[in-house]
Amino acid sequence: MAEPDRSTLTANTSDIPWSTNGLQAPTIFVEDIRGAFANPSVTKFNLVEYRMDVNTDTLAALHVATMVVPTDKVAAFGAFFLRVAETSEATEAGEAATDAKA
Repeated sequence: MAEPDRSTLTANTSDIPWSTNGLQAPTIFVEDIRGAFANPSVTKFNLVEYRMDVNTDTLAALHVATMVVPTDKVAAFGAFFLRVAETSEATEAGEAATDAKA
């Protein structure tokens, strides 16, 4: 039996529009921050996602990336994330109100 053409079985990130949004940096999925280290110049955040450990039937935190931010910019990052969360909550509340009227 002939080997299958593996090039047809390969997914490239450029083939998945939401995976790059035209950017050259990788897109990562993050569910939580597990620890941070701050010094006067930079703050590091350990970013994790949760995966089921089939051997123990428990969720395990998998470290997916470390985000490094200049310490003097951490407050600005926090404010930005809060604005995004508030906007998202307001959008969800509006959608829920629209659904209730329908």
